[in-house]
Amino acid sequence: MKKMGADQSTDQNTDWQGDPIVIYETDMWILKDGIHTDGTRISLFESKQLNEKRENLETLTKYLRTLRHPCIVKHLHSHRKYNHLHLITEQVTPLEILLSEDKLSIVEKVAGIYNVLQALAFIHVTCGMSHQNMCTSSVFVCADGSWKLAGFEKMQTLNNVEVSKNGVHYDDVFSFGEFALHLLAGHEELSTITGGMEFLTRLEVECLSTNQRPTCAELKNDLIFKNDFLDMRLFLQNLVLKSETEKSQFFRSLVSRLKKLHRELIAHHLSTLLLCRFVFMDSTAAECFLPYVLKPQKIDANPKTDEGLFPPEIFRKYIIPQLLRIFCVRSHHIRLILLKSFSHYVDLFTKDELTATILPEILIGIRDTNDEMVSQTLEALAKLVSILGAQVVVGGCRQKLFNEAIPNITNNNNEKNNKQFSANHATNSYYPNLISEERKISSLQHKPKDKGNQLPQDHNTYKDAPQDTEHVLERSSPDGVESMNEEDWSDWDGETNEPIIKQVEQTSPPQVTSPTTLVLSNSIESTSKSSSSGLKKLTTGLGEEFDIMAIEVSKTDSSSQNDFFSDMEPKIMLAKHILTEDLPGKVGSSLNMTDALMEEASGWDDAEFN
Repeated sequence: MKKMGADQSTDQNTDWQGDPIVIYETDMWILKDGIHTDGTRISLFESKQLNEKRENLETLTKYLRTLRHPCIVKHLHSHRKYNHLHLITEQVTPLEILLSEDKLSIVEKVAGIYNVLQALAFIHVTCGMSHQNMCTSSVFVCADGSWKLAGFEKMQTLNNVEVSKNGVHYDDVFSFGEFALHLLAGHEELSTITGGMEFLTRLEVECLSTNQRPTCAELKNDLIFKNDFLDMRLFLQNLVLKSETEKSQFFRSLVSRLKKLHRELIAHHLSTLLLCRFVFMDSTAAECFLPYVLKPQKIDANPKTDEGLFPPEIFRKYIIPQLLRIFCVRSHHIRLILLKSFSHYVDLFTKDELTATILPEILIGIRDTNDEMVSQTLEALAKLVSILGAQVVVGGCRQKLFNEAIPNITNNNNEKNNKQFSANHATNSYYPNLISEERKISSLQHKPKDKGNQLPQDHNTYKDAPQDTEHVLERSSPDGVESMNEEDWSDWDGETNEPIIKQVEQTSPPQVTSPTTLVLSNSIESTSKSSSSGLKKLTTGLGEEFDIMAIEVSKTDSSSQNDFFSDMEPKIMLAKHILTEDLPGKVGSSLNMTDALMEEASGWDDAEFN
């Protein structure tokens, strides 16, 4: 007969990926771990073929479909396939496996026992039924470490005579006492838990006695369950029922309370609750709590002083999977909180996680209309570029648009100095004896008039001077400060003008196109007695040769000292007369050209210059 209704439709839409892995087996069913078609991890209970206890699994499936409680295993799907009954639930692990591995701390055991009491109290009070199968094999542990109750194969209602006579809780409390004693007896850390030893005594005296046994609701209020870990977990589980004042006080003190507990215990059992949607939507939590959760501790940092809550290895193991899930939520408020702390935890993602999940979700924020969202998104993308590379983050056709344009200062300076040295060296080769005297005259011309004997500051001389110390020319003495060492001065007494003029004529210097005039002193004897040059090179503009500073003042003999007006007589042709007499014939033509330039320059007056 063909089935009809919801069961049949559920059967057609249920399947899993690949081959589930067997992790546990009983005489009634086989437990496998698998992945559902939607990508979530599941547990698959498969009945054994042609088993006479197959009806027990069908009873379990029926009650799991009906009973809904946070401390009862969550039913997802169930169907028959190839003469097997398949029950699909949330991913769980039998408690017996964890107990055999001895991986549970005393805090985890106490929290698990409290969950079992909550489930039993719900069955007794709300459903009015008795479990009748309270044992270790009926308890399973979820991925977040919470314990959940199953094993409803022997469930009894109030119609049963014994249940109605002794009460729905009578048998279950006795079984619960044995279950709790098995977990807590002989545990060395039980004495560190407040009310631990008192609870152990109560189990032995009250739960296992044949007299009046306490209900599960009464056992829930025992002092052993009043610890900080359970208080925080219960508050987070019932967060939507709390007032704004209670939530504000809770989140402001939550960080300091969490730091008192073991970090892996918190991350394993509370990470899902700490990063749920209701926590993100609370303004106090977003300001005072979440920044500490989303900031891993620094390596080798002191846990008491570091602002981060979880070490990097614990953050990577428990928090990163939660963030991968939260990044898929399209909530403006939640996304901004994640992006503001993105730089702290982005390095803990693998490159595959960043490429497959994080990057596509972040890129969506660029197209948002909110400016703050776009700004935070661009900052996150800049961080991803340093990890994944621009080709992965930006993509598309890119090309090199900027070139390296940093100048090589050392090479440029050396090249400039070499050019300056070549120019100075060429000038010295043309005028070997005139160059030093020419600089002495230049220093006299540019001397400030109102600074007395202060040393002149010829910036151009220092600026253009070559850096090679072997070719740096000697700086001339300033006006009024003559050298006391006669050896520093050129021996002008033993020199004549003839070698100078011959050398100038033989070297054939390049033609001078600017108005330049060479002025010779009025006598050869005056050059040996005066520190000023007898030969001057004027490189100034036209008309400036009439400047008062350029007028040559000649000294008179002792015989003419009484003539006060003798110095005022012009001696214009004296230099030409001496050159005509002393210089050879070949030099005359050159000096005639110089005289012509001088006569031509003398025709300029102030009116024409202006």
